[in-house]
Amino acid sequence: MGARPIDRHIEGLKQMLAIIDYDSDDGYFSRKTQGLEGTTYRFDKNTHTGTETLIIAAALAKGTTILQNAAFRTRN
Repeated sequence: MGARPIDRHIEGLKQMLAIIDYDSDDGYFSRKTQGLEGTTYRFDKNTHTGTETLIIAAALAKGTTILQNAAFRTRN
């Protein structure tokens, strides 16, 4: 399956006003927010899990969120 970069998840959440920091000493990300805000976010390259993450975040955010170049999968 290969590597799964999380940069698109992080950038999308930051655009929704989440504060996310990486600690290189322990290798963990920390996050906090005073509440997510809706936004328009364009994925540089689409990602299924990134799209899922931002859809869930959008459900909790105030306002409208628009995801551009989001991944989708059709059912047969």
